[in-house]
Amino acid sequence: MTSELQGDKNRPSGQHGDQHQAHVALVHKMAEPLTAISSYLHAAAGLLAADNLPSRRQLVEIVEKSQAQAARARETLEQMRDLLHKK
Repeated sequence: MTSELQGDKNRPSGQHGDQHQAHVALVHKMAEPLTAISSYLHAAAGLLAADNLPSRRQLVEIVEKSQAQAARARETLEQMRDLLHKK
């Protein structure tokens, strides 16, 4: 048996495969906004730690972007909750 065929044999199939792909998609969908929030907060901390203070506009922009990503993560969690309640 080739390694390619063995790889296919080890992959989940059918309903379990579908569930696995759904879980992977959900993790990815949650990781994106959380990573973005982390990056924005890191940038804000860097600006605040600098010798010259950032402009209020820069900080407002970072906070707004973080809020948008938090809302995106919340929407994903609400979708997940709705799916779980349907079952």
